[in-house]
Amino acid sequence: MPYTSAHIISRRTSHAAGILFSDLDGTLLRSDHTLSPIDKKTLEDLGKQGIVRVMATGRSLHSFRLVADSDFPADYIIFSTGAGVASLQHFDILKASALKHQEITRTAHILRDAQIDFMLHYSIPHNHTFAFETQGAPNPDFTTRLSMNSQWGHPLEDLGHWMEATQFVAILPPWRDVGIIDEIRAELSDLSIIRATSPFDHQSTWMEIFPRYVSKGTAAAWLCDRLGILPEDSMSIGNDYNDLELLEHTAHSYVVANAPNDLRKRFSTVASNDHNGVSEAIDAWLNARETHD
Repeated sequence: MPYTSAHIISRRTSHAAGILFSDLDGTLLRSDHTLSPIDKKTLEDLGKQGIVRVMATGRSLHSFRLVADSDFPADYIIFSTGAGVASLQHFDILKASALKHQEITRTAHILRDAQIDFMLHYSIPHNHTFAFETQGAPNPDFTTRLSMNSQWGHPLEDLGHWMEATQFVAILPPWRDVGIIDEIRAELSDLSIIRATSPFDHQSTWMEIFPRYVSKGTAAAWLCDRLGILPEDSMSIGNDYNDLELLEHTAHSYVVANAPNDLRKRFSTVASNDHNGVSEAIDAWLNARETHD
């Protein structure tokens, strides 16, 4: 089914009993990128209870469809770390953000000066395609991402025609000081810079650079507002730093056991993604709701 654009309708009162936001890779999906039968049934049961189910992922819509079949138990997807929101019923795109030409050229120059390899992704819904630029030093994770998506990427040649883009993905190898992220944030204080751990080697650090205010958390707030769901009726679960704004937004927040230690210190921890942590978190959330009621 092709992606379509949908106009934003006015805010409406929801009859939903609540809303769940779940990260995908490393949280809901197991290490083999499959959904466990237990977690699938839990999500199906949530839908029967009138609870809205939202996947909040760094993947593009195209990439999401590589791991989600037609009966995937969810209602909406926050994709590309919050740059877009879509309905899963018809894959209608409800919201999309884009960097503008001046932001693109300024960011590229700053990354070049910092000797950071990057990929520049086209506008939604074509943001699985990208141009890339490497500064020449070894960067195995960058090479891995490029080889895995070689059919969608090409070398960056001219920034002049880039009027819009969804995001930059800049990749720091494990031996690079991540303190450079704070320096880049200071130079690009008008944009959103989100840190993530590489899903490939689990050691390299990614910087995702978006228009201002883009994050999973702001997209979640937008969707709750659109659906008329109150913040106290929300729950989220994640596994990495790009979930932080989402975890801070919802009233009930959980991380899986494979999350970084500093996130596990801040949020309630459940079993890992390979041991049905999402189902455990949902059970805890529902029990807390019943106790409160």
